[in-house]
Amino acid sequence: MKLTIWFGLILTCVLLPAQSTATNPPDEKRIVITRFSLDFVGQQKIEHWNDSKYSITCPVIGINLGMAKLTESAFLLDWGFGFHYLDTSDLHYGLHLINEILKFDFQIGPRFLPKKPSFNLGAVNVRFTASAQGGVTLSYSERSGRFEMTSTLAAGLHFSKGDSRRGPMIEFVVRPFKEKVRAFLDHFPHWNLRFSWVFAPRDK
Repeated sequence: MKLTIWFGLILTCVLLPAQSTATNPPDEKRIVITRFSLDFVGQQKIEHWNDSKYSITCPVIGINLGMAKLTESAFLLDWGFGFHYLDTSDLHYGLHLINEILKFDFQIGPRFLPKKPSFNLGAVNVRFTASAQGGVTLSYSERSGRFEMTSTLAAGLHFSKGDSRRGPMIEFVVRPFKEKVRAFLDHFPHWNLRFSWVFAPRDK
């Protein structure tokens, strides 16, 4: 399943730039938009791989910085870096005591964010948005790191005024696969809410 999703993401990353070139005049300036995000609300489960009684849940706490090339197309190539903090101070297994785990992500994939709004709330334009990203994550604790493949699915609403895609965005985010954060610890699939601010050019 992971390999199928990764193949789809790689194919999308190859095809999206070509579609962007076809959609926009060759001399049109490409503008990079940025997205600053906070992850919160959700709960995540961490458990010993061979003994379910050594298990905890902890809140999702994270920040993300994303970037994408702004085009007339509704589909953008979105990539970004993330940092997540896992409080594991209540997880004990024999002599192992890990107070915290730090996760650093790099992910890339397509994002649906149309220029034309999906509907209006008074003077506010609302757009449906969704993304599918895959990449690598580094889990770091006790001077030890572990790399794993990771992926994220997200869907939500984006708010702005005028045709600009500048404004707040709120999404429901899912990490659909189990990951290893240490050789003996599993990080289970989980969900959270993500609040973002998209920095894009204002209307002329």
